[in-house]
Amino acid sequence: EGAVKSTKYHLRRSVGHAKLTYCELNTMLAQVEATLNSRPITPMSESPDDFQSLTPAHFLIGDSLVAAPDSDLRAVNVNRLSHWQLVQQLYQHFWSRWSREYLSSLQQRTKWQ
Repeated sequence: EGAVKSTKYHLRRSVGHAKLTYCELNTMLAQVEATLNSRPITPMSESPDDFQSLTPAHFLIGDSLVAAPDSDLRAVNVNRLSHWQLVQQLYQHFWSRWSREYLSSLQQRTKWQ
């Protein structure tokens, strides 16, 4: 429930008042879904050389979701982007916001003694 709340918050902040078509919104949501299903749950082995981790995608499709990173479009002016690049830019804004929050939630916090 907390993950859903966080996702909705960052999705609203990323998309904002952008006017997306049904197809563009559907593409954006599919990318967000793939991102959430690719988040690490636990390491697959104890070896520090093994960077693979168990993800929700392993339970859904039996393997991890891997995609090649796109070029960074966050600094490009919106009126210079095609429809596909606009969706990619919105997704990159979502990713940067969500990943910062997710990584900080994974850090161990100790209480003051």
